[in-house]
Amino acid sequence: MTSRTSLEETLDWDYKLVEFLIGAWGTLTKYSNVALDQEAHIALLAAQLPQKHYEKYQEKLEKWLHDNYNMIVR
Repeated sequence: MTSRTSLEETLDWDYKLVEFLIGAWGTLTKYSNVALDQEAHIALLAAQLPQKHYEKYQEKLEKWLHDNYNMIVR
């Protein structure tokens, strides 16, 4: 299973939300401080989740980010 597919599954197949997050992370990664430790970087990435999805997906997204962190920061 690809990481994108696993993210879609984690977010209940909400393709628009996945597209939004990937775009936000791409933009954020260009400007994020490389001095951030893994926990701070994950918190920053997870914070890109839109408010209306926060309660439903925050914990799932943070777990997914922890599980896939090395792939994301390459």
